Amino acid sequence: RWFSFLGINYQPSESAKLLTILVVARAISKDNLTEIKQIFIALGLTALPVLLILIEPDFGSSLVFFFSLLAMLVAAELPLYYILLIISPVISIITSFWWIAIIVWIIVLVYLLLKARLSWVTVSISSILNLFIALITPVFWNGLKDYQQQR
Repeated sequence: RWFSFLGINYQPSESAKLLTILVVARAISKDNLTEIKQIFIALGLTALPVLLILIEPDFGSSLVFFFSLLAMLVAAELPLYYILLIISPVISIITSFWWIAIIVWIIVLVYLLLKARLSWVTVSISSILNLFIALITPVFWNGLKDYQQQR
């Protein structure tokens, strides 16, 4: 995580945060890109540094990349339903430990996606994937050791 050089400590992930923000902002600011291309370019450029940082492991720095990416996509005036589709798995994970919360979340997700006039196929796939994530999360959670769960 840290390198020491001539008595100076350096964490490469800090430089990676700034560099990734600049590169992604430059890449998605082009006028000729569709919204889907903006998303895939942004996700693709962010994936490599996030994966390298997760190997360290440094989950906190990875979260900074995620929120920076969301902020850039909002600033690029991406329609909010795309942002909702990107963050919906995270919300599904959070709600996965309470049955009522899962049901309420899936209903709210379907409502918001239908209100955005997305196709039934998109709404159905998104709902099924989010429900699957919500149902499988407790299985992974129970597979963690006690000290991992306490963190």
